[in-house]
Amino acid sequence: MTEQSTILEGLEISIHALVQSINGLMQREEKLRSRGLHERADKVRLVIDRLYALRDELIRILEKQRLELTAVV
Repeated sequence: MTEQSTILEGLEISIHALVQSINGLMQREEKLRSRGLHERADKVRLVIDRLYALRDELIRILEKQRLELTAVV
């Protein structure tokens, strides 16, 4: 496996892990809201939003890396 392939695989794994974390936190947020704990749910939502931003940035990096890889090949 080339260094570039390793980087792409690492980015894909990181993105997948972030999505799983986001999904779990969304369930947590929903449970908190259903229990009337809106302040805590709002804090969880802030973390979710930050993770979405991080995921989006990793996706942009992944796409850029893929473009660079195809341009070289």
